[in-house]
Amino acid sequence: EDREVVLFCDLHGHSRKKNIFLYGCEKKGKDLGAPYPGALVPGSVGAYPGTPPRLQEKLFPCMLHHNLPHIFSFASSNFKVQKSKESTARVVGWRELGLVNSFTLEASFAGASTGKYAGLHFSTSHLEEMGHAVCSTLLDYVSPDGGFPGDVLRELDTMARSGSGMVDGSLAEEEDERPTDSEDDDDEDDGGVDGKGKAAEAELKSTGKKSGSRKGSRKGRAMRELEMLSKQGEAASQLLMQDALQFFQSRFGMESGGHAPGFLQDSGATGLAYARDSSAPNLLPQRRGPTTSISSSGLPPPPAPPGQGQSRSLRRP
Repeated sequence: EDREVVLFCDLHGHSRKKNIFLYGCEKKGKDLGAPYPGALVPGSVGAYPGTPPRLQEKLFPCMLHHNLPHIFSFASSNFKVQKSKESTARVVGWRELGLVNSFTLEASFAGASTGKYAGLHFSTSHLEEMGHAVCSTLLDYVSPDGGFPGDVLRELDTMARSGSGMVDGSLAEEEDERPTDSEDDDDEDDGGVDGKGKAAEAELKSTGKKSGSRKGSRKGRAMRELEMLSKQGEAASQLLMQDALQFFQSRFGMESGGHAPGFLQDSGATGLAYARDSSAPNLLPQRRGPTTSISSSGLPPPPAPPGQGQSRSLRRP
């Protein structure tokens, strides 16, 4: 009751997008007022004094970018509140508790796309550096002199007046993983200035239709994975066949290009077939009952046509 909450941050890892970035909550339409009498206005607690409502949730991320530009990306951050995100921690903290600075901090499992760490994986030291920058930025945010936040606020205002997509969030579309109890959701398209979102946005503006479908993209990925697994299986089968032939060559002293005496030989489309030879040891257990002779090709001889080699007798009842 005596102190207001300045920052809530949910920490996540991201498996596809690069960089470290934030998901925040911007005010639109009905969010400018209280949802019901006595309720808090979404994004009304913890705002920096004198900040216009359209820039309140973007001030802290932009300050964080200035403190750690080679790891944190403000351009990859997104502030749109989608309907599918209503139950996430950041949206609940923003809408129900009225917090301006209610974020999800996403750290890529890969690395950075720009700066001195571009193309490199993030290490533990990079994540520790990111945590240190969050704390130092929070101190700058609540600093009584207000020099640094004021400078960043003027920069944001200039970007907003110029129509920069970095401020309104149009350069980065939200893309998370499978649904969990907080932020992840696999239903979003690839986004960000380093992903496919920019090309999709350009196509959307030119044609009025979104490129592809989410279901189609997931189905395409699944088909490509199945095709890759099928090719790997075929290659493994060929290697297994070669190893088997090499084993029998060495085991039975078979010459290159010949057949193992009385054991295995290649029968073409049928693969490896068993071929009996009187000089070969009997490696299979003896079985009682009628037997079927096997030709030199490894396949059973065809049955004799009716009337040849067979006697037929007709008996009257």
